[in-house]
Amino acid sequence: MSYFNHSQDLFDETLLNLYDEQFKYSTFKTLISKKNREANKLMNHIFESISQDDDVKFIVDLSDEVKEKYKQGLLKFDKGKDGKLYAQLRDENNRYGKKLNIKEDIKESDLIFASQLDMITDVLNEIVDTLENVEECLHNVLLDLHNDRVGLYYSGLALYLEALQASDDSLKNVLIAQSLKSLNDAQAQIIQEFKMDIYYLKSPEFLKSKKKKHDVLVEKMQNIHECYQTINRIISLKAMIYFDNNQLSSMMMVCTEYQRFIDAVIKPNKGFLIECDPRDDKLINGIWEKRARSLIQCKKIQTQLRKNTLFIGTEEK
Repeated sequence: MSYFNHSQDLFDETLLNLYDEQFKYSTFKTLISKKNREANKLMNHIFESISQDDDVKFIVDLSDEVKEKYKQGLLKFDKGKDGKLYAQLRDENNRYGKKLNIKEDIKESDLIFASQLDMITDVLNEIVDTLENVEECLHNVLLDLHNDRVGLYYSGLALYLEALQASDDSLKNVLIAQSLKSLNDAQAQIIQEFKMDIYYLKSPEFLKSKKKKHDVLVEKMQNIHECYQTINRIISLKAMIYFDNNQLSSMMMVCTEYQRFIDAVIKPNKGFLIECDPRDDKLINGIWEKRARSLIQCKKIQTQLRKNTLFIGTEEK
């Protein structure tokens, strides 16, 4: 079992309600703080001497012969002068042989996660702040989008909430995978809708139309805002799911993909969106200017995580 378990207490109806699409970014930051405390506890525990009262699991490599003698009561566990635990085998003369080293059973993946999290916690909080700051707190954001897109989003959300309640690990993993796929499908479709609305406003068809042109512009810009904020929430939810499952590299890849979307779609159309959007105040830190400058640090962090993982995995070889 992982040292970093799922934070079921944070993923509840107050954060992710199927009937209230508001996403609480503060809870994401609470999850980061919780995992960071667990990581610090683990790292401190590794560097401290193991006390006799610690409730931990230990492992020792035993041959089949030694395992049989353990069953016969010929193996004892003792604490040495250095404070470490040892196993000793008793022979036929009731004398104990050399001490066998015992080590705590700590998963390498937990050690990697703790090390990575310690390195990037501050930047993670900055990323969550950025995701929250591009929100406009529009009400009923998801209600006006097409039903198939919304259905996929809610399906992904419902599947993850159900996965957290599953007692069977295999079923839990299947549900989590299905949840992420549903969110990915919703994200891809909404991004496509976002792009198509921009292309339409730039198209000769719209430029030549004379009937209710302003109304169409307002309608399209409203949909563009709703698409963007829904994409933002899907990204946030996916990132939080990966983080809850201790997959920092996957979480950062989600943010990196978001940055690519910004680079490929938002930045080239920033000036056009500012011009078309009646909500944008046209100032330096306006809506689309702020969105175009989001998450610029993601690629750098992804590179740091790769280097950190390789270092930990090969350090003792």
